[in-house]
Amino acid sequence: MSIGAQQRLWNTAIQEYNGANVLEIGYLFQKAYWHHGYAIEAAAACKDYAFNVLGTAEVYSLIKETNAASRKVAQRNGMTVNGTFSKKYRYYEKERVHLAYLVKNPTRAADHKNSQCTVVSSILTKYNQSK
Repeated sequence: MSIGAQQRLWNTAIQEYNGANVLEIGYLFQKAYWHHGYAIEAAAACKDYAFNVLGTAEVYSLIKETNAASRKVAQRNGMTVNGTFSKKYRYYEKERVHLAYLVKNPTRAADHKNSQCTVVSSILTKYNQSK
């Protein structure tokens, strides 16, 4: 089964976590495309791009605690839980607990703080210039 562009969404985006802007791997598929391996394939490609093209030292996936399928994708992508946080959505009355999954680039581990800030800053600058 092939999957068209209108049926999928995955990205590497900048999100706020723990008071800092971090690169996050996210994915969202229509239910008909769940459990076909697309999410892990997309997440692995995003990680590869972040590490090998952007040169970042680490990437996150910020996942609702109750989302077992997304948690499994993060784990299969080499990520481990780095922390937890709560987030309130405008369409839910209660805050939702999230897990922050993290994977570090093994070739950039020593300078991860500086490279993460540099990459995020560079992406934000390019975005702002494009407006």
